Parts: sequence; C-alpha cells; structure tokens
Amino acid sequence: GSGNKWRRIYNANKDKIQDPNLIYPGQELVIPPGT
Repeated sequence: GSGNKWRRIYNANKDKIQDPNLIYPGQELVIPPGT
C-alpha cells in the first residue's frame, strides 16, 4: 500500500473521523476506489 493515500480515505470519512491520527478498532470506513 501507499501511505500517502491516507488523505483520500480521510476525506471520504470526515463524518466518521474527527482526527485522522485516531482510528479505532471496529470503525467501518469507506475506502475510495484506487486507494
């Protein structure tokens, strides 16, 4: 994987993630195509 694609994942999940440094076990995130 590529660590520089985190921003695309964060932007797709802003309604679920307040701080991109704090992602918790069990959280369900949207992973955009091509990420």
